[in-house]
Amino acid sequence: MTIRQWDARQVPARYVRQAIDAGRKALAEQKKELAKVADEARRAGLEGEIAQVEKRMSDLSDAVRRDDRAGALKVADALRVDLNLTAPPSGSEGGAGT
Repeated sequence: MTIRQWDARQVPARYVRQAIDAGRKALAEQKKELAKVADEARRAGLEGEIAQVEKRMSDLSDAVRRDDRAGALKVADALRVDLNLTAPPSGSEGGAGT
């Protein structure tokens, strides 16, 4: 939602960067909690998922820094798919393993 607002020039890039930073902090907290999971296979799978989300967040941050609105929208759509928030738009990449 924030990226779409930024794309429509409803919010400044600074706001988007703050939202990304908040997401990164939340992921860091989840990683700490994940370290407590006893099941190694489960933990490894979740660590992989977190790494994928971290990569998307980095790509999103880079797109915002470059003022690449189309690129940011593409990454945001892929991130939503990774998080199981929506199906991928037709013709776009997304989901785990991309």
